[in-house]
Amino acid sequence: MKKAVAVVGGGGRLGSWFVRFFTDQGYPVTVVEVGDNRAKKDIAMHHSIIVCATPHRIAPDIIRSWSEVTGDEHIIVDLSSVKTHTASACVGKKSEFLLLHPMWSPQVPTMKGQTLIVCNEGGVGVKSQELLNLFEIAGARLCYTTSDEHDKIMSMIQVVSHGALLAIGLTHQWSGLSSEKLSQSESPVYRMMSAMLGRMLSHQPELYADIATINPYGGEGLKSLRKAVEVIEEMVTRGDSDGYARLFAGVQSHRESEISHAVEDSALMIAALVDRAEF
Repeated sequence: MKKAVAVVGGGGRLGSWFVRFFTDQGYPVTVVEVGDNRAKKDIAMHHSIIVCATPHRIAPDIIRSWSEVTGDEHIIVDLSSVKTHTASACVGKKSEFLLLHPMWSPQVPTMKGQTLIVCNEGGVGVKSQELLNLFEIAGARLCYTTSDEHDKIMSMIQVVSHGALLAIGLTHQWSGLSSEKLSQSESPVYRMMSAMLGRMLSHQPELYADIATINPYGGEGLKSLRKAVEVIEEMVTRGDSDGYARLFAGVQSHRESEISHAVEDSALMIAALVDRAEF
């Protein structure tokens, strides 16, 4: 019989996604909410896998509270998007810990083809490896790093990207032009950018606020973004076409290895948007 799983925060969007995943894989699953009246010790007695899918801000406290009632027969799985603050909560505890960051929205149906980041500075234990094997079989692409490096990377991939999209939305809002008027003038390639902004805005604001403000490198990443925009603004303001072109070429060179794949991927997305519009 497969080990029983307790998903703390299992009623939330990410938590319910993993409830469905483990249930589909044949695991007995119990949903536990923050503030549940049931005693943690009793739940831990019957569940050897504790999955924490709680808001980022309270994740370390949740991990500490569950580590008080779990032992070396347990594994606590953390799913938060900021890892240095949860990693510190795992130090000196008896349970095995697996620090994961699912890089997908709960809107996607499966983890096939999705990236799952694994923070493994303490090594991967037996229980962790069993779960990682399960995720790989389900189609996830595992990416290994440390908690500190994870947060540095996420300051670029998440905090800067979210900040840039939010800045675009804010700039559009300040322009006085309606979103309908702007969307009517978009070609499919610009529609992709609007779609990414709209997808982000479909989620809870608190989620993105925590990802940005809790990440210890978030402010540093946004300062770099602001500096980049200021450099571009200065060139545009003074009409420095050559400088703009040199800047463009520099970024082009830095991303050279990805350009051909990006063109192919975006062409598929544009074709899908065109087909949808025609339909």
